[in-house]
Amino acid sequence: MSRKRTYKNFEESKYGSKNTTTSTKETQKKKSQAMLQRFFKSNVEEVKFKDDFEQEDIKIWAWNINGIRAFLTKGVLKTFLEQHTPDILCLYETKIDQDTLLKMNIKKYFPKEYYQVWNCCKPPRKGYSGTAVFVKGVKPLRISKDFGTHNKEGRCITLEFEKFYLVSTYVPNSGQGLKRLSYRVEEWDADLTKHLKRLEEKGKPVIWCGDLNVAHEEIDIHDPIGNKSNPGFSDEERKSFSNILEQGFVDTFRHLNPTEKKYTYWSVRKNLRSTNDGWRIDYFVTSKSMIDQVIQSEIHDEILGSDHCPISMDLKLEPERKSFNSDENQDEDSHPVSSLILKFDESKFEDNSDK
Repeated sequence: MSRKRTYKNFEESKYGSKNTTTSTKETQKKKSQAMLQRFFKSNVEEVKFKDDFEQEDIKIWAWNINGIRAFLTKGVLKTFLEQHTPDILCLYETKIDQDTLLKMNIKKYFPKEYYQVWNCCKPPRKGYSGTAVFVKGVKPLRISKDFGTHNKEGRCITLEFEKFYLVSTYVPNSGQGLKRLSYRVEEWDADLTKHLKRLEEKGKPVIWCGDLNVAHEEIDIHDPIGNKSNPGFSDEERKSFSNILEQGFVDTFRHLNPTEKKYTYWSVRKNLRSTNDGWRIDYFVTSKSMIDQVIQSEIHDEILGSDHCPISMDLKLEPERKSFNSDENQDEDSHPVSSLILKFDESKFEDNSDK
């Protein structure tokens, strides 16, 4: 008995006990999150952000950039912001973890007038998935990251503004052999629909945008027959997307361009962009009540830099309406911006899982 105790004590003194190791990891995690809070809070203190957009017309952009580090170091994102000055920019597949955000001093790559919201994958998977949203000159009323049980891959950011909700998502791909099809359709899509409808019920229209990983109709893909059983064009995924739209939402590009054949994604493995053999899997979807406010919904296939091209939507805002922002209307996973709760996660990159 004494020998075991002595051996255990030796092991703990040499390597640390399991409890000590867990405690140390938790302490390090809290310390890292606190550093990130201070890091981004300094930007909030430097700039006086407004509570709402002062202009009537705003332009929202969305872009799967397939890794943000190369975009930043090569200056692609800086050039994009200077040329297009989006009011809101939503990014997908950022592939960056919270430690790297600090090490790179990520703030220096963006103009100070952009309010930053990041949602990274949780450990231990680094360099996988991830989303971010940048808002020019305006502080969202409320920020919510993820929804339901889908809180490990950093795939969703929900922002509340005075006149609408913005839900920015990087929807899971069903994977090779459709191995994640059941999760994608029966769990993610179902729970996302509930999330969108719950927001609508609070009294504001919803804008849902991002890489939705589905080509809805045959017009949205270059080879519908050859791709019929591939992830992103399976009958189940297309039907599931139809079901979401039937809940009172509109695909803005197809609504405004019913016959135009244009794509947002091209596989880099076969250089398919050169032959324009692509997929339209990036969308701006809005509540039906908002569709008359949509001026344009565009696909910018002339802009290079990723296997996806950016998309944009021009929106005319309605006159000011009452904000449904009281404590009794909060979601369990939401928090007021003033609390500056930043939920950063990490993940490991898997090249073959998502478009």
